[in-house]
Amino acid sequence: MRNVRMLLLVVAILAVAALACSIGGRESPPAQPAATPVPDQGGGAQVEPTPTEIAEAAEATEEPAPASAEQDLTLSNLTEGLAGLRSYKSAFVLKFVGQDEQGQPVNLSWETREEFIQEPRAQRVAVTTSGSQAQPTQAGAFEWITIGDTSYMVTQDQGGTPSCISVSSDTATPPEQGLFSPNMLGGISDAKFVNTESVNGVQTKHYTWKDSGGLLGMGFTAVKGEAWVAVDGNYVVKYLSEATGKGGLLTSSSQTEGTLNVEYNLTEVNGAFTIAPPDNCQTAATDIPVMADATDKSSFGEMTSYTSASAFADVVQFYKTEMPNSGWQPSGEPTEMEGVAVLEFTKDTRKAQVMITSNQDQPTVNVVITTSQP
Repeated sequence: MRNVRMLLLVVAILAVAALACSIGGRESPPAQPAATPVPDQGGGAQVEPTPTEIAEAAEATEEPAPASAEQDLTLSNLTEGLAGLRSYKSAFVLKFVGQDEQGQPVNLSWETREEFIQEPRAQRVAVTTSGSQAQPTQAGAFEWITIGDTSYMVTQDQGGTPSCISVSSDTATPPEQGLFSPNMLGGISDAKFVNTESVNGVQTKHYTWKDSGGLLGMGFTAVKGEAWVAVDGNYVVKYLSEATGKGGLLTSSSQTEGTLNVEYNLTEVNGAFTIAPPDNCQTAATDIPVMADATDKSSFGEMTSYTSASAFADVVQFYKTEMPNSGWQPSGEPTEMEGVAVLEFTKDTRKAQVMITSNQDQPTVNVVITTSQP
């Protein structure tokens, strides 16, 4: 009877273990075969395994829990994934609070906002600075808008008065994405995975790090930060960092001591919005004729330049004929000599000067047209 009761006890223990595993949603470990009874030293009654021994044997057969699949994060380029987005907006803010060598308080900030559209290609970058010693400009604002092959520069002085000028070229390079972003502070290394969460409408992986990254090489002695990286695309959606020490970033001296806080947010990923040219921006005159074979065309404010493969004399005659056809009247005596001609015209209250020069190194002609208002 003792052996029967012991056998029932073993079966009950194994049944409870199997039930517990099934409740937890896991496959139960394979049942261990009953131990072969071992005669005692006296050759008498057999010794059955105790319940504790059975439980320990079952536990020993369980497989170890799998290690986390998430690894430490190292990103040398924090903006590489932006090239795969149709559009986005971003805000990059740096704030420094501390004191200079004389113990005077220093409070500086730099905020950059970027808008980008892949097709048709357009970009808007606006930079505002405030506080003493701010760089690259003393408290003010700067805006750069690129639409196709034309860029617009808008500046604002301390009094709030804006000024604008346009620049265009048929050989313009595409705008660079993420120029002002945490990428300028260096990459991320050995960041630890925290969790997965939605940030700014994007599913991300959250990481943290401490005492690593580019800020340590800028004079700061203690750095900590967090980054949220898109699960799909591997681009940074949000970035927070705090650095303390004597850093020269934003300040005019590397001996200015304090705390730098950095925040970056990427929003409206693949969203629908437009980027428009600024109002009342100074542009090149549209009523100035240009040779049909013009290449390397560019304009800067009221100045337009290009290169023509036509003969020097043909270009000079073109402007003598076509400027009056466009409403411009000759003004004064033209200046003409070997390989150089300067023609002047007026239209209403405006003035225009056309300078034509032949290229000695190759059979081309350079044309520069400048207009002005009284």
